[in-house]
Amino acid sequence: MGYGYILQDIPSQVRGFMRYVVGKKGEDEESLLQLISLVLCLQFCLPSQPCSSSSLSSIQLEAIEAFEELGLLITDIEEEEMVFFPTPILSNLFLSSYVPANTISSSFSALGDIQIIVETNGQVVASSSSQVQQKLVEIFLDVHLSLPSMVVGRLSRNKVQELFRYGISADQIISFLQSSSHTVVKTKRRDEREEKGGGGGGMVGEEEEQLIPQSIADQLVLWEMELNRFSATKARLLELPSNLPQDARDGFAEKARGTGGVLWEEVGKEGETPILVLTENACNSILNKK
Repeated sequence: MGYGYILQDIPSQVRGFMRYVVGKKGEDEESLLQLISLVLCLQFCLPSQPCSSSSLSSIQLEAIEAFEELGLLITDIEEEEMVFFPTPILSNLFLSSYVPANTISSSFSALGDIQIIVETNGQVVASSSSQVQQKLVEIFLDVHLSLPSMVVGRLSRNKVQELFRYGISADQIISFLQSSSHTVVKTKRRDEREEKGGGGGGMVGEEEEQLIPQSIADQLVLWEMELNRFSATKARLLELPSNLPQDARDGFAEKARGTGGVLWEEVGKEGETPILVLTENACNSILNKK
């Protein structure tokens, strides 16, 4: 799953694991429906009350075992029957679907909560008691100060673009910074939103409450666009005979343009060597035609 996974908030990570279990074990339509039914029923389970497994099918029991390995359920034996209880992680997962994330963020603090302040000059202050969370922030920062419970650094163009090369998008980084914003920032933005209503435009963050400076969000998008300005494509260089008649070379060039795969061309006049640079697929398409 890589960086794209660890940059997600905890509920999204748990949902990802549950989707994987359902997709892996739901090999046919009937099994898939049974597993979806199980997941829907789990949201009604209470941590203090045992849930019976007597009515579950074999595929559902296998899913229960998989969820237990992930720390989402606890199983026990009562009167020679297996029962299970949802863990706080699973309970908070379903709760997050109905309650704003900032009202239940404390439920996940034991799992390594992190609070981040992003300044307009690109400086980032991250506080967390979790070494894992601190190392996570450091992957896209030039660290200036590292303390047992705090990291101070500046967003690094080189480090951020290195993440882009691993398949991480600017939107994922922005989402991580947004979801991990410090409580003070969330309160301040909420108060400003209530007083003024709405917010300014920009490349990103127009529809959601903007918890990081718009200029920083736009900068991350621009760094991603900068990296994607150039792309590598397999191509072939074709040099046609110099004595090829003008109508023949024009016809060949026209056929090449018809494939949409011409990257560069210099047809020239009779007596000159026509040169075409085509994508590999376009070249194969032309040469294989009879």
